[in-house]
Amino acid sequence: MVAPSQSPVDRESPFGLDELFFSTTDRKGIIRSGNRVFARVSGYREADLLGQPHNIIRHPDMPRAVFKFLWDYLEAGKPIAAYVKNMAKDGSYYWVVATVACISGGYLSVRFKPSGPLFHPVQDLYRQLREIERPFDEAGDRKAGIAASTQHLLSSLTALGFADYDAFMTAMLPTELRSRALKVGEPKREIPPGKSRGPALERLLGDCSEIETFLTGLFGQIGDLGALQTNLEESSAFVLSLASEIRLTSRNASVAALRLEDAGKTLGVIASIMAQHSEETARLIKGLSGRIQNTSVTSRDVAFRVAAAKLQVEMATSFGRELGEHAVAAHTVSASIMALVETLSDGVKNAFSACEQLHRELTGLSSTLDELNKLLRTLNVVHITGKVEAARASTATTFDALFATIASELDRAHVTMHRFGRSISEISARSRSWVDARDGITKLLSDVSRTCRDIDADVTRAA
Repeated sequence: MVAPSQSPVDRESPFGLDELFFSTTDRKGIIRSGNRVFARVSGYREADLLGQPHNIIRHPDMPRAVFKFLWDYLEAGKPIAAYVKNMAKDGSYYWVVATVACISGGYLSVRFKPSGPLFHPVQDLYRQLREIERPFDEAGDRKAGIAASTQHLLSSLTALGFADYDAFMTAMLPTELRSRALKVGEPKREIPPGKSRGPALERLLGDCSEIETFLTGLFGQIGDLGALQTNLEESSAFVLSLASEIRLTSRNASVAALRLEDAGKTLGVIASIMAQHSEETARLIKGLSGRIQNTSVTSRDVAFRVAAAKLQVEMATSFGRELGEHAVAAHTVSASIMALVETLSDGVKNAFSACEQLHRELTGLSSTLDELNKLLRTLNVVHITGKVEAARASTATTFDALFATIASELDRAHVTMHRFGRSISEISARSRSWVDARDGITKLLSDVSRTCRDIDADVTRAA
């Protein structure tokens, strides 16, 4: 039986930015396995961690609301990433970025040291959340405390520019991995000379290295998705204002034509045509706006899924190196190796699915954009015709101003839509190439899975 942890002390349990650690648990959160780094940082012996509830390392500074999000996601079968403050056996603390995913019969969590720009504001936020929860804890009403804390968490995330927790974590994980890469460079993949190597372990490290090389390249490319998201958001706001402006102008043109009576009959017809096209334009713009919002969410999901898969293959490689460098208990290998390859396979599969979804949405976006551009060109012709007719009617000065307004809007629309379309085309072509790489990576994953079964069998026989 493990002795209870000490009270928290204001001292950090150190570990490196380059280090990764993991643990697996059953559905109730009971620890099944973990690596050497996990044991060292938490201050427990590896054997003492097995069979213990994972909350043995829970720090009292951690808001209950964050854990509520964690369990809500996992129970829905969704992976989650979060900043977590843990407590070592001696009461010291250590902060991690934790990603948790479902595996057969339980969960696997991979952790690394945070260093990104969101980390500091989140530390302040967590202190606020605990201050909110503490009086409710003391009153024995944790549920109400979590509800109040959750409300403050979501409003604080909104103030930071995130619509919800999903938006926050899908931005946070890629940002943290980029920050880590800038500070420590690429991870080690080789086993040091003189250490134990076997053919299965060599194959594992070789295949993982290929997968990691691909994912590292892909992760580098998805940086452009941040620019795409900004473009999507700006374009969404623009097209909605454009629809409103075109509708208003066509209505004002119809009213002005009525005031001109006989002199305004031709202009009235033109205004009517403008009105018809403005309704069709508004319909297309509404559809385009919806597509833009969906694509923005998907682009964030792609960044998150690729980041998670990259982290998972690095963790599998790191554990493979650990097997070559140190003696690892058979039960730890058995409980870990297949869990790691399962999360890696699922992670890569989900990353490719997200890339495929992004490609479909970008294709649909391009199609809707083409339709909108055709309508805008037609509106431009109508506007030019109207401008000519207005010049013939000496009393049609109102039309001059209206057509000048619509001309300005159409010019701006042309520039914005052209830039938007070019951005979409570039990312769409790139996403197609990502999807095309799936067969080769899937074969490598199958090889990794077979190799891990061989390693498990070898270790079991040796035990």
